[in-house]
Amino acid sequence: MTLIGRTADEMHELADGSEDKYKSILQARTLMTWDFACRAKSDTYNETTRVRYTVSRLRPVDWAASGKRLAAQIAEYWNLS
Repeated sequence: MTLIGRTADEMHELADGSEDKYKSILQARTLMTWDFACRAKSDTYNETTRVRYTVSRLRPVDWAASGKRLAAQIAEYWNLS
């Protein structure tokens, strides 16, 4: 799964050639909801510490599965299951 659906090279070519199409592709992906797993790792180089973030999983949200999981957690919390 890719976030934008195009490679960086394709987006670069669009930015240089057709700015309207480039903007429309980015606009179509703005404010979309995604389910992702993110890792953070602290690195130190030349006495400067930086945090690097890596997305290890990216997928569209499955609202039905998320709702069922949330309902099960609520039922378990209230001992209704």
